[in-house]
Amino acid sequence: MSYRLLEKCREAEREIFDETQGNKMELVYYLLTSETDDYENDSDMRIYGIEIVKKVQGLPSESIGFENVHSNKEKIKKIIALLAENTVTPVSLPDILDDLL
Repeated sequence: MSYRLLEKCREAEREIFDETQGNKMELVYYLLTSETDDYENDSDMRIYGIEIVKKVQGLPSESIGFENVHSNKEKIKKIIALLAENTVTPVSLPDILDDLL
């Protein structure tokens, strides 16, 4: 079973990223949670991931997510906070995540 939880929302001017003026974009950061079976300990284990959705004029225009990034929920929450603070978009998430981990 997997699910996602809204962690952060951030609004930014699009001219920061491209030539289009007047369009605001919203970046939505999700904490992804997956449960897997831990057969050695006969229990369920939770693994966490990250998803970013970019919305323009209220409509999703880009998204990317990575499941099974880390087993430590607090570490993933700190990474999401850092991503939101630095206005990381879906297109740059793979490289940024690779550098952070």
